[in-house]
Amino acid sequence: MPGGAVDAKVFITNLGPHVARARQMVAEGRAGEKAEFADYEGSRGTSPVVTTAAAYLSWFDPDGALTSRAFRQVQAGVPVLYVSAKRDYPGLLKFRDQLFAAIPPHPLKRMPEIDSDHLNAPGPAAPEVIRWIREVVAQ
Repeated sequence: MPGGAVDAKVFITNLGPHVARARQMVAEGRAGEKAEFADYEGSRGTSPVVTTAAAYLSWFDPDGALTSRAFRQVQAGVPVLYVSAKRDYPGLLKFRDQLFAAIPPHPLKRMPEIDSDHLNAPGPAAPEVIRWIREVVAQ
């Protein structure tokens, strides 16, 4: 999930003040203004990230679209490619199968496991992504 499980209690605890500040900036009409917020990565804790309030909120809002609820909200008939890195963060690996199972069945629903860690997954995933896109286009 982009941003991690931002609707999980640990994320809300660690990032709550930053999300609240971003939400306030958006409400004040300052959505495009850059500021320093925080990212959270489990055992690594928080680290600073500089971005616009709107971008931060779109990524880390626990009530937003990029949460575990998104998996249950995929409409039937939509093909989904969920790329999983074999050496991903333990938390993401722990819930991977459960989240994938929440997506409605579809003949082009796929979850390839690539030999990578979380941060380096895009390169090794590219051939599988291209193959899947070609399958979807051919339908």
